[in-house]
Amino acid sequence: MEILWWHWLIGGLVLIGLELVIPSFTIIWFGLGAVLVRNRSRGQQK
Repeated sequence: MEILWWHWLIGGLVLIGLELVIPSFTIIWFGLGAVLVRNRSRGQQK
């Protein structure tokens, strides 16, 4: 299974949403990283 750009977006948004429920301030960085990977992979598609 190939990971598409929208997989990264959904995963990132889920992690950012978890930050609202679990206030640890570390999950948000993983979420932001996933969204940034989404932006980078979206730009490389043909």
